[in-house]
Amino acid sequence: MVQRSRPLPRPSTLRRALVGAASALALVACAGGETEQMTASDGDSASTSTSSMTSASTSLATTSVTAGVTTSDGGTTDGGTSDATTSDSGTSGATTDDTTSASSDSATTDATTSTSGDTDTDTDTGVGVCEAAAWEVPAATEAELAAHDLQWVPCEMTVCGPDDADPGQALLCADFALDGVPLEYLGLLHPNDSGAFTTDDVVSADSVAWLNSERHTYRYDDSVYILTEGDEALDQLDVYFTVRALETLRLDHPAAYQALIVSTEAFPEGPTLDGLAWKNRHRSFIISFDTSPLYIAAGLTVLDKAPVDNKMEKLDEYSNVPAISIDRETILGVDDKIGSRPIYQKPGDDENFLRYAREGLADTLLHELLHRYIDRLNSVDAAMNDLYNRRVDPDACAKWELEETLVAAASLLHFRKAGGIGDAYLDYYDVVLDANLEIVKQCPDYAMWAETFASPSGVDPRYDLRLLDLE
Repeated sequence: MVQRSRPLPRPSTLRRALVGAASALALVACAGGETEQMTASDGDSASTSTSSMTSASTSLATTSVTAGVTTSDGGTTDGGTSDATTSDSGTSGATTDDTTSASSDSATTDATTSTSGDTDTDTDTGVGVCEAAAWEVPAATEAELAAHDLQWVPCEMTVCGPDDADPGQALLCADFALDGVPLEYLGLLHPNDSGAFTTDDVVSADSVAWLNSERHTYRYDDSVYILTEGDEALDQLDVYFTVRALETLRLDHPAAYQALIVSTEAFPEGPTLDGLAWKNRHRSFIISFDTSPLYIAAGLTVLDKAPVDNKMEKLDEYSNVPAISIDRETILGVDDKIGSRPIYQKPGDDENFLRYAREGLADTLLHELLHRYIDRLNSVDAAMNDLYNRRVDPDACAKWELEETLVAAASLLHFRKAGGIGDAYLDYYDVVLDANLEIVKQCPDYAMWAETFASPSGVDPRYDLRLLDLE
């Protein structure tokens, strides 16, 4: 990803974290616990999503579909999977990068102060404005919301006092301000008009149906599009915390950010596998707050319709768009069984939501992007190709659990080692990982998978079988 030229946030802006398809086939992928489904058909192709990192339950009934676009020589692009957030992947067709975003009512976030003050700046009222976190969703005026610059979000939404966090929760308490952050509000747009895709007919009722309506659209940096269905304080907080999570990953977890976002925007190096003749890259990324997932998140790699509509001659390079969907309802901390409440178990709904938004959202994004990492490499890496094709194999042992185990172990180990996320969150998802790992170990191919993916984590054996290292 080509970064826009911009200054790094000043030290008070972001505190460093502590410690430091197979053609048009239905593709199913799932994660631990709960399951969810997002499907999209597009004439010659279909795309689906899967879910992961759900609850500690092991009923993995998820049915997410993803499919590849079939080329004239039988080739296809990516498939989808899901994560502790769900993920769906389909393929997209070869396209160019000359599409520009339809920008309307554009506003940037280069303002230097928030209406609530800055945590490290003296104010007229003296010291102590943001000495402790606020665990209630704040109100905003109509004018503040209409500005779409997110400057109304008070500093109490990120700072922590001495009693606000458990040890290790540096991400929960990382100071953050939007100064210098490349965030732009593009307007109320249909995703086809956002600039995320290379053509204006990708999303429809017959394809990526859950995105088929106008959304409030923001662009972070050059290639990440953040969509909300509503435009209330909660919706804008979803955007704010997504940008905060991305900035935290970029600055405090640069190797992970490079591997899953920056590097994936290029076509993979090296030759394709025997019998395969295409390569995939991620042109842009969509993060949508809606209600399509059954648990916290789901995702897919969205098809670009151009090759299908053109009945393509031979196309061997595909620009895809990973679309991560986060359920804006289940993260609100209301339900005892799913979402943020069972993770944090705080009495107030708002506190469960805000703790997840400030801390767990970063892991959700990494988890989902790890699923999409498989899609990009499905034609050049034999291990990724095997995982990709397992999604459509009805006879595969631990069909969902294997990929979910590999993905969850990679993201959880990363935060165990790099720090930033506290034990309450990590312990919760360790339970999910352990349940999936036990199922995986019963499969006849376990020894082969261990040979391919296992490496001592140095932290806990549960993380030894993992997709890749993010450091």
